[in-house]
Amino acid sequence: MNKIEPGNYVIKYKDIKSGCNSKSDPFDVEQIQTAQGIQYSDISLTIYTMFNGNMDFERLPENAF
Repeated sequence: MNKIEPGNYVIKYKDIKSGCNSKSDPFDVEQIQTAQGIQYSDISLTIYTMFNGNMDFERLPENAF
């Protein structure tokens, strides 16, 4: 993805196979002015369970999806 505005975000997704809904912990996308120009957060995450993964997800009820 590109052109995401700076701000606080959560990722919500549905596992089509199991039908489970999940959401990530909140995270910030930052835009920082430096002497060299504008820098942006470099964020990557996995949306599947991974030992020592970089993001925690929690179950989300259907009415909150």
